[in-house]
Amino acid sequence: MTTLTTFILTAIVATYTAGAKVAPPEATKLNLVRLAHVFSDAVEDAPVLPFEGPAAREASAALLAVVAWTEGGYSRDVEQCRRVGDQGRSVSLFQLMAGPARGGHSAKEICASTALSAQLALRTFSLAKTPSFARMINVYATGRETATSFGALKIRNFFLKFAESEKIVILTKEGAARPWAEFALAHPPQL
Repeated sequence: MTTLTTFILTAIVATYTAGAKVAPPEATKLNLVRLAHVFSDAVEDAPVLPFEGPAAREASAALLAVVAWTEGGYSRDVEQCRRVGDQGRSVSLFQLMAGPARGGHSAKEICASTALSAQLALRTFSLAKTPSFARMINVYATGRETATSFGALKIRNFFLKFAESEKIVILTKEGAARPWAEFALAHPPQL
């Protein structure tokens, strides 16, 4: 298991435990390990990550875990599209809505491949035109940078709480095209 996969598994178990309020049963643990590998591969293979900076990979991985939990609770029924959201418009663990989020792929293709849905989720985060974390989440949740929703706020808050626990800081950095992610230790105290 790679370091990134281990990190993602930590994020997945943390989100599951926080959301479900109990430790996952054994069968669910195996599914969570499988998802950690899928999400790790998606981050490693992504041509563009939603974050820049020294913690970009970890922040992107954590964001996948948080969104998959928030949107589908890591449910196999949601993952395989036996349950869909938004009156059938949103599919997969990432609840990818019809339109730009699907990147030209059909619901059938997305429902058949969690790897594809994770890649599309990462791509969708990168559609924001400004390097604002809040706007990036808005684009994902609503399709527009300036429109927020309860779901966007839930994702944003859950992600920031997890990032803080892992000592990851999300910034808007001058010159960066996307939100900047770095480890908190990179900011020594000013004396």
